[in-house]
Amino acid sequence: MANTAFIQPADKTVAATAKPRTTARDKIVAAARQLILEKGYGFVSVDEIVSAADVSKGSFYHFFKSKEDLAVVALDDFISDGGAIMMQGPFTEISDPVDRALGFLKHVEGVSKTLWGSGCLLVVFSVDMANTHPKVKKETVKILDRLIRNIGDVLTPLAESLVIEMTGEALTHQYLSVIDGSIVYARATGKVGEIAANLRTFRKQMEALVGKD
Repeated sequence: MANTAFIQPADKTVAATAKPRTTARDKIVAAARQLILEKGYGFVSVDEIVSAADVSKGSFYHFFKSKEDLAVVALDDFISDGGAIMMQGPFTEISDPVDRALGFLKHVEGVSKTLWGSGCLLVVFSVDMANTHPKVKKETVKILDRLIRNIGDVLTPLAESLVIEMTGEALTHQYLSVIDGSIVYARATGKVGEIAANLRTFRKQMEALVGKD
């Protein structure tokens, strides 16, 4: 299964599973990810990014034509790192597909603070940039489609086992809505623990609907 997710490490550093940030390009991307999450895309300048990355402005324009081009790369980088956390866990060793899906939900619940403790770059771009930056919007839509397909692969057996009629795609949309809403609430209130609490409620509901509570 492809690595796909949308995350930002809670300690504002690159997750332990992510690749080391050693090149000037990597440092620029990492700095952009952190600053955009903290301040929003429109409030971050190229000068701030190169200062945080400790590289020259010439280095920035050697790798990227514009801040928008950097945003697209940063989002893709964000997603790749997230997949290593979200899509790899003990649930992958479970043979029964329904139990595997429930195991996936429990795994994501358990790593939710690591995944979304500092926010979500995909949510930021979807809300702040979709209508004003066509290149970013196109990339965001591609990522969302891929995200739905890959999570849907895990959740479809669960959806087909529910006592109510539901497709895997519909269940995935519902799950992502819970995640997105929880991230926004946590960002607004500072109550990061509510993300895990809401995901736990969702998992318990699914367990009840398949008779595994």
